[in-house]
Amino acid sequence: MRSETPKPPKRLLGRLAGRRVLVIGDPCLDEYRFGPVKAIAKEAPVACLNERNRVYAPGQATNVAANAAALGGRVTVIGVLGDDPAGRRLLVLLRERGVGFDGVISGDRPTTDRLKLVATEPDAQHVFHSYREENSPLARVERGRLLDEARDHLPRADAVVVSDYSCGAVFSPMINLVKESGKPWVGDTRAHLENLAGATSLKPNEWEVRLWARRAALEEEADLGGICERCRRDLDLRWLCLTLGHHGLDLYHEGGVEKASALCPPHLVRDHTGAGDTVTAVLGLALAAGLTPGETAELASWAAADVVAQPGTSVPRVPAR
Repeated sequence: MRSETPKPPKRLLGRLAGRRVLVIGDPCLDEYRFGPVKAIAKEAPVACLNERNRVYAPGQATNVAANAAALGGRVTVIGVLGDDPAGRRLLVLLRERGVGFDGVISGDRPTTDRLKLVATEPDAQHVFHSYREENSPLARVERGRLLDEARDHLPRADAVVVSDYSCGAVFSPMINLVKESGKPWVGDTRAHLENLAGATSLKPNEWEVRLWARRAALEEEADLGGICERCRRDLDLRWLCLTLGHHGLDLYHEGGVEKASALCPPHLVRDHTGAGDTVTAVLGLALAAGLTPGETAELASWAAADVVAQPGTSVPRVPAR
């Protein structure tokens, strides 16, 4: 059994440096409170967390951006934040991580934030989540401002990532604008995969691709591999990257499929949060840098393994150049 996380593929990381990636999507502030649980509350049958540490991190689309920046990309985010403490804290975090946010606008809704309580003893176990998010469509004026930001930033991008967490920043005219730009782009969505048809690459998980198959009435396609290849063809994708949790990932392309095992030893896994965003970030950088499907699968597998070996929402630890 391996006792360490895998070594980074330095030959590939060097090719990502300076690639310009535009991330369009829904920002979020992740807040973690860590500590041991050693009692049950007297008032109710719930665990009492003795908080020892509080950590904040960019989440959702801003986690994609932070991951791409950590891997060497020059990254800018387009999205909406509220004029509130969570939004201001998130902007500070993005600045610290080298993510450009001049495409982020201030909106009327509150900033999406997610509070997660994690028991550190005996293992890193999530015991409670509290989410604040608004899922209604953005106001017309806010959509117009986001489209203006996209028109301004798209010409300078080497690749685009559309990270749709159903909080309003991704909508049909925005998707059409990305398509019309001619830039290679990656899509990741909580909504229907067909909404991002025509992407250079999509990154669904198994549940999402099986939902697509059900809507497409593919009863005869019981094999997951067959479903993924059919989805790739029907949605006019160059790549479809299927994330499989502790089973790794499969990257489907015109020449076949690249299978990458999960590289983090099970006993070193700390938290799966955000690993899908890490893979999305790698796909965007890989398209910007012209990596092959095999190189992309290798890099994504390493990056995801490094992230799940860390607590909370994290980014890959890239060695100093």
